[in-house]
Amino acid sequence: MQWEVLEHTYTEKTNDWYAAVIVVGGALAALMFYFENYLSVVLVVIGTFAFVLLGSRRPKMIKVTLNNSGIIAGKTVYPYASMDAFNVVEHPREHKIILESKSMFAPLHIIPIANDVDLEAVRDYLAEFLPEKELYEPLAQQLMEHLGF
Repeated sequence: MQWEVLEHTYTEKTNDWYAAVIVVGGALAALMFYFENYLSVVLVVIGTFAFVLLGSRRPKMIKVTLNNSGIIAGKTVYPYASMDAFNVVEHPREHKIILESKSMFAPLHIIPIANDVDLEAVRDYLAEFLPEKELYEPLAQQLMEHLGF
């Protein structure tokens, strides 16, 4: 089973979005400078720069393949042996597979599903290899998507 999908949802950003990010980052940096916390100033400036760069990056089209050994999303392979559970999540705009990893450093992996793919077929296929479990996207990721990141 395979499909092609954008690697993440992209929201077009206006100049106001970029200005708001830079103003908030600058205010945080100024506050850290006021408290003489210079390491935090550097981290806030780098973080703001990274936030702007990543926010402007357009998603690539990736090919997602489900096979007997794991899930391949673009160039990344998620072997079933390294996963504990899965959940297929339906959203009005985008459907996703959430994988629970055995790794404590990257506990969840989220893979987009194209809108024309049969979700029940995906669920049934993955159920052959992994148990289904109620999994949710992390709050930080939901917040980032809401902010258009």
